[in-house]
Amino acid sequence: MAMDNRCGASDSVQIEGFHAMLRKWQLVLVILVLASISVPTARNSGLVTSDAGNMVTIQDQQNPSYVPHSPIIINSNADFETQGWLGNGTQTDPYVIEGLSIITDGKECINVSHTDVFFVVRNCFISSVSQWEGLWNRGITLGDVTNGMVERVVVSKKWLAVTIVSSSDCSVIECEIYDSGLAIDVQGPYGEGYPEHCTIFNNTVYDNREGVHLYHVRQCLVDRNDILGDICLQETVECTVSNNRIDGSQAGFWSYYLSFFEAVDTLVANNTMINSGLELDYTPIPSLQVYNNTVNDKPIGYFANLSDATICPSNYGQVILVDCNNVTVQDGVIHDTADGVDFLSCRDCILKNCTIYSCGHGTTLCWSEGCSVILSKFHHNRQWGIAVVESDNALVAANIVYQNQGIGIFVPPIGGFGNRYFHNVICANGEGYTISAGNSWDGGQQSVWDDGKSQGNYWDDYGGAGEYYIPGDAGSIDRYPSRVSPVGESGLWIGFSITPSRPTENDTVSVTMGVIDIDGVKDVILSYSIDGNLTWANLSMTHYGPIWTTSIPPQDEGTTISYQAIVRDEIGNLELSEIQSYAVLRPNVTDVTNVTDAQIDENMLMTLAIAIGGTLVVAGLALILSRRRY
Repeated sequence: MAMDNRCGASDSVQIEGFHAMLRKWQLVLVILVLASISVPTARNSGLVTSDAGNMVTIQDQQNPSYVPHSPIIINSNADFETQGWLGNGTQTDPYVIEGLSIITDGKECINVSHTDVFFVVRNCFISSVSQWEGLWNRGITLGDVTNGMVERVVVSKKWLAVTIVSSSDCSVIECEIYDSGLAIDVQGPYGEGYPEHCTIFNNTVYDNREGVHLYHVRQCLVDRNDILGDICLQETVECTVSNNRIDGSQAGFWSYYLSFFEAVDTLVANNTMINSGLELDYTPIPSLQVYNNTVNDKPIGYFANLSDATICPSNYGQVILVDCNNVTVQDGVIHDTADGVDFLSCRDCILKNCTIYSCGHGTTLCWSEGCSVILSKFHHNRQWGIAVVESDNALVAANIVYQNQGIGIFVPPIGGFGNRYFHNVICANGEGYTISAGNSWDGGQQSVWDDGKSQGNYWDDYGGAGEYYIPGDAGSIDRYPSRVSPVGESGLWIGFSITPSRPTENDTVSVTMGVIDIDGVKDVILSYSIDGNLTWANLSMTHYGPIWTTSIPPQDEGTTISYQAIVRDEIGNLELSEIQSYAVLRPNVTDVTNVTDAQIDENMLMTLAIAIGGTLVVAGLALILSRRRY
């Protein structure tokens, strides 16, 4: 199948209906914008924003364009007339609340509810005396209304800046919202009908904890907004998110992405994202049409129903495979996006020789069968490095997984069986600010954490003796673990294992090392001594991913062999490991741990990726992992 027909979009899906709806909304909004005047904003009207001390100044209240006013509460159509607002509530002559400065101390500024007349809140300044904490410290709330508009309003220091609840045919247009908790929130009642036809258009949103959220609504439009923050759609139907600029570069504790959780029949088109990207929930087939979006000046690689292809991830800002078969993603780098590489409902797909870092999540296999993650590096991601969710017979091998803020390798307790994890170097994960953290967590079924012969994984939290118990409900065990330790402050980790573990004078000793370096590993030499460290012999080492191997020839009984690694990184630095040693025993000493070492090669790993099987165990496990926002 030709690759150039699928770059950045799933063109085979028909989206004409979505485009028709988008053109209809945009035509209405163009008419509204042409009829409007320039908007007074925090940047051009002398307002002091959060960048200048987080203070509402007297200049704000004395600005000639605003008249100080007390909070406004409207509970019926009649209240517009009895309170003396201009207009008659028709489409051609709506009621108008205009030109006011309403600054409260932790209280709501404007609340309109239970109305169906046309009205506009226009050219107002809404703020608080102090910071925005406090549930009732709200800016503008529209509840159970139709035909309401919030236009060219500046809102700051509010817990909820603009909220539209159980309302239809409402809009927020050309507003500036900053230094608040949640900038714009449009939501319907849970379990009831969907409010519909709300529009968020051409707003500037920045320095808030969260950006724009839509929940349980239908046929809403989020278009042409400039957002330093996130856009999140949850339990929505037939909505459109288009032509927005989403900047996640100042997320701090929060994650600023374009997120979709149970968003049905959604069009995502022409959005520009910076240090952000698409974040999807764990449904088998996302109900999205993705067209012409970019992350960090690269197209989003959203591939649906693709077969027998190879993708270089460096050509894309992020890569999402949906219902694909036999696709290999290899030889590239992805960083600073929501999810680096996702396999959703895929079969026999491979992620190989890639580096994914500084993303929300490194890579996720979800609802997939027989997929592999091999020879790749995952580090400094906000949540996990690798996650295997509701997927079977996966292979995760020969990867470097380190310094992810959440969990290194994560297997949530929602099914999936027969997955294998071995020859990975896993260290220094879980040092961020996430609730669930650590090198690994396994809630799957019949997971195997070693190669079944002599090699497991390299862990920096392994005690050095016995088996390594994987945290989580599965009760999984790495039977052949090795410890990896940092070498000084250089950013180098090395772990050793030898086979046989108690060699005799007839044994060639296989030395296997897990080696990672923050600057990359150029080559490794094993240096050994048999004369008390007076003289040393060097052996070259071969590697597969982070696993390096060589062999020390047989030595006489009673000899003590010292050995250490000499590591050169990609920028030329040399580093020596601590000296290790073993003693050669008499040949008649029984060694129950002596097993034949299996040379790690690509053919073995690829064969395992296809041939791994398992017995399905049906268990009632509660779904404790959810990426849904509340």
